[in-house]
Amino acid sequence: AEAHLAMAEYYFETNSLYYAKTNYEKIINNFPKSSMFNYALYKLGWVYFNLHEFDAAIQTFQKVVAAVAKVQGKGVVEFKNQALNDLVVTYAEIDDGWVHARDYFLKVLPEEQAYKKLRALGDLYVGQDKDLYAIALFRHFIEREKSSTNIPEYFKIILGLYKKTNDVPKLDEVTLETLEYFKPTGTWYTVNAKNEDAIEAANALCEEHVLYLANLYHREAQRLNKPDLYKKASDKYALYLTRFKDSKNAYIVNFYYAEILYDQLKDFPGAAVQYKAV
Repeated sequence: AEAHLAMAEYYFETNSLYYAKTNYEKIINNFPKSSMFNYALYKLGWVYFNLHEFDAAIQTFQKVVAAVAKVQGKGVVEFKNQALNDLVVTYAEIDDGWVHARDYFLKVLPEEQAYKKLRALGDLYVGQDKDLYAIALFRHFIEREKSSTNIPEYFKIILGLYKKTNDVPKLDEVTLETLEYFKPTGTWYTVNAKNEDAIEAANALCEEHVLYLANLYHREAQRLNKPDLYKKASDKYALYLTRFKDSKNAYIVNFYYAEILYDQLKDFPGAAVQYKAV
């Protein structure tokens, strides 16, 4: 077993994956009682990963978790957790990985720990630009936690992905959804009313993105001279002032809104009201 392990490690390090695989498998198949068995199984998982055989890698890492679950000791716990973390990385490589990961982690871990692994997978999706899966997973978190103080962060991540990809229609749609979700008369706001940090985070998120959209539409309207974009900017400025009229930024919005009302929409009384507010 020692000789096969030495050769397997050498071939693994030199990226001769076929030969590494052969030698790890010889330990697994011929020396099931060896102290090297679990380690060989674990490294075989990484051979499959590096060969882009992700389903086989997942099955192998799952075998490692199952095998070490029967053994006690600090090192064993760390080894098991490492295999679980490697499963997170591997699930990121397959279609609908987060769904399969959720089903698996909930079988082998307490719910809270399972969702910590899923959160790590969500962050990995974001970092790897796997936006559709990231959005689906953070949507799942919102649906599951509903009134938790984490919800503003989840919406922020989703909005950030739409910003990054410049998907303005979805950014607009989710911004309006966010305003509705965090409205002062809504369930989330009521549940978290005494949590100043959570309320501040939710309000800041809503304010930032309404203003971002208003400014975006306004700039594009000026660049392209399109009346429909001026109307969109006007609507967003009006929405902002309905919700955030006491904000330190409100006077700037009053001014921009007034400019559109006066120059583009020819609503002179409306413009006068906004100029007066400045």
